[in-house]
Formats: sequence, C-alpha cells, structure tokens
Amino acid sequence: SYTTRRVTAIQHGNAIFSIMVSFHSDEESNFNHQEKMPDVPPPEKLTAEEVSKQPMFKEMPEFIRRYYESDRPIELRPVELGRYFGQQIDDGRIHVWIRTAAKLPDDPALHLCALAYASDFSLLDAVMARYGRTLFDRRMMPASLDHAMWFHRPFRADEWLLYA
Repeated sequence: SYTTRRVTAIQHGNAIFSIMVSFHSDEESNFNHQEKMPDVPPPEKLTAEEVSKQPMFKEMPEFIRRYYESDRPIELRPVELGRYFGQQIDDGRIHVWIRTAAKLPDDPALHLCALAYASDFSLLDAVMARYGRTLFDRRMMPASLDHAMWFHRPFRADEWLLYA
C-alpha cells in the first residue's frame, strides 16, 4: 500500500531539481481531525478592489500593487497586508487565501500539482514576518530550497484554500 519514487532533473550535466515522492493507498481511518479554522476575513473581502480602498495600498511598493492588478495563474489574497511594510508578526503565523485563477479539470493529480506549485509563493513569508522583514528586503537573499507537503484528502486547487 506504500511506494516511493525519486526523480532528479539534469540540465547540461548538472542536477537542477530533485524530488522524492511517497504514495499511499486510500484507506478508511478512525482518525480524522484538523485545526480549527482561523478567524480571518473571507477571500471576498480581500479582492483587489477591497484592498485598493485601504490607506496602506497607496504606500505598497509598485510591484506588489501590480500583483493585485494583474492576471496571474495563481490567485493569492494575503490577510496580513502590514507584513509587506515590515510589520513584525511575533509568532510568524500568516494567512493567505490561494487558488488557481482558472477552473481545472476534475483530475485529482492536477490539483495536487497545482497546489504544490502554488505552495512556494508564500513559503518564506512566515519566516520573514517573524523578524519584520519582507521578501523584498535588499539586505536578504531569501530562497526556498526544500519543503515537504502531505496530502491527506482530496481538494480542489481552483477553490479558495486558506494557507496558514
């Protein structure tokens, strides 16, 4: 009921990407739990139109404002906007609503791949927010080199998911 695969992508003779993936057959479980949903505004309250009404929007760096005004394959709606200005979040807990911009086919593997891709967009934000820094701080060279994900049940990447 378990299997693993490892893939290494090689470009010009050098390894540029490596992934190790484990798979497990579905099974009935007596254990099914999750954390309580955080008390955050719904994604409908964080649209580009709503965010642009906030006083801090005009102070946002131009490239962040453009992000709200552009079509992207992944929609992100951050809850804690102050972190873009260096607001320190002591516990590092940030929240981002996330989904694909386009409706996806019903293939569950495609939804897994889309969320795995999208997960890297805000991965470092929590660490940076803890120290009152942003990903755009020129004193830093942030990069995500490694992260792991576990998918315990089906989901749709084209519906709003809260990334906490």
